[in-house]
Amino acid sequence: MIKVYVLYPEGGAFNFDYYVSSHMKMVGELLTPMGMTDAVATKGLGGLEPGSKPANVCIAELTFKDMESFQKSMAAHGDKLMADLPNFTKIQPVMQINEVL
Repeated sequence: MIKVYVLYPEGGAFNFDYYVSSHMKMVGELLTPMGMTDAVATKGLGGLEPGSKPANVCIAELTFKDMESFQKSMAAHGDKLMADLPNFTKIQPVMQINEVL
């Protein structure tokens, strides 16, 4: 099982309403038929120290059955998903791919 984290570092505006209602909906519609089994978006609230900013304003966690499913999904739909980015933020996302142990 593969977990893909899309991290949006703190430091810019982020339209959570659009992200949840439109972008994540598109992620589900495009990637679920290709092997994505779950998608969760989280909003950063703070760091360890009281009152500190979170390292990431938003983190999306996408679960795929295997690396092949993820790679095929990105090859087919990655450009479309990235083209939607200006609709909710100017922050450049950072992606991390993980294997669930």
